[in-house]
Amino acid sequence: MSKIRIISSFTSPRLIYTCDLIFRNYFSSDFEIVTVKEPTAINGPAITYGNGSSTRGGLINIPAGGLLSETGVREISWKCATHEDLPYLFENEYPGADLPFDLFGFVFFMITRYEEYHPTGRDRYGRFLATQSSAWQHGFLQIPIVDLWIDKLGKLINRSFGTDLKFKGAFSVLPTIDIDQPLAYKGKGLRNIFGFFRDLSLLRFPNLKDRVGYLLYGKDPFDTFDYIRQMFRESDLTPVIFVLNQFNPPLDLNHIYDTTEWIELLNELKDWAEIGAHPSLYARDSLKSIELEITSLSKSTGRSITKSRQHYLRINIPHIYAKLSQLGIKDDFSMGYPDQIGFRAGVARSFYWYDLHLECATELRIHPCPLMDVTLRYYMNLSPDTAIKKCQDIFQSIKDVKGQMVFIWHNSNLSSANGWHSWRKVFEKLVNMGKTSSLETGARKS
Repeated sequence: MSKIRIISSFTSPRLIYTCDLIFRNYFSSDFEIVTVKEPTAINGPAITYGNGSSTRGGLINIPAGGLLSETGVREISWKCATHEDLPYLFENEYPGADLPFDLFGFVFFMITRYEEYHPTGRDRYGRFLATQSSAWQHGFLQIPIVDLWIDKLGKLINRSFGTDLKFKGAFSVLPTIDIDQPLAYKGKGLRNIFGFFRDLSLLRFPNLKDRVGYLLYGKDPFDTFDYIRQMFRESDLTPVIFVLNQFNPPLDLNHIYDTTEWIELLNELKDWAEIGAHPSLYARDSLKSIELEITSLSKSTGRSITKSRQHYLRINIPHIYAKLSQLGIKDDFSMGYPDQIGFRAGVARSFYWYDLHLECATELRIHPCPLMDVTLRYYMNLSPDTAIKKCQDIFQSIKDVKGQMVFIWHNSNLSSANGWHSWRKVFEKLVNMGKTSSLETGARKS
């Protein structure tokens, strides 16, 4: 494959990062940034970025809006338009351009979560919500917009230069489980008696049924781990399980952490799953608190902890990512919205985080998580059947761009408690999607 040359009047860490993401992460193609204003002889595929006069010689021309030549973060105004049935931001037309907008700047804006660096408009947990995002406001949150535009760029290069750029990799499914509350009743002692009378006074009959079942038969409704293990054994998928290693009511509710029961559970889980940290909401952005939680979990499992997901999907960019990097976390799985399903960074594959404060790429790999059980039921108010349809749509959009579907489920939401009894079929559908994709990949390899 020929090296792709980017003809630009400037180079910068942002431009290098964006080109590396596009050409190496998606196409396994090398690239070179050539900082000359008027190339006279370019052999092989080349893109003129931001120089409207260089329209001769068969070069591809992409406008530059200025974002990649800047440093720091500023307020950006944009309008959304559509080209070839795909929406985009950063319109910047000039005569002879092959695209009507700054594609490189748009990719960088989405991937870095540039708009989340502004501290306004957070919810009560300090979270940037989907409804505040440009993707939601302009109706493209539920499509992997960055992947689709990069695919269009690849096809444009192929048509222009006779190359054969194709997305590398293969579609896959990665299930993840959050353990916020490993058990509902076991280990609570007298609190179960008080809870019984509270449920009785509030006429919480399903809860009363579960409590009586535990008191009579010792079956805790949140103890769904045998079922989870069997589901993944049958599907040949290895999940990542993120465990909350803290008890700070009312939001961090692992009441058995640091107990014999907890150690026994962790020892069982690590036999068939990867274990990741689930830093508490209490820890927030405290480096010391997060470090203590990760160190404690590492000690309990006897393993190095290199994966994480923030409790409540609370990611305060860039502060939390900077601290996770300092603590040896290599992969974070928090890049999803709590209130809507979809592609927070516009992508369906993992990428390395770029720190806009330091203006450099990091070694922390970000894994987008477009689907979560709580989002489907509580925030979007979907029925299980409608949720399955939404999941299938997301599944297909990721499969089309050879991405990875990471979904989030909670052990407690695979129980009959709190009205979740009919949602197992949604979870099973997601797992079966992963099983089918695994079989298809195996067939292609054989």
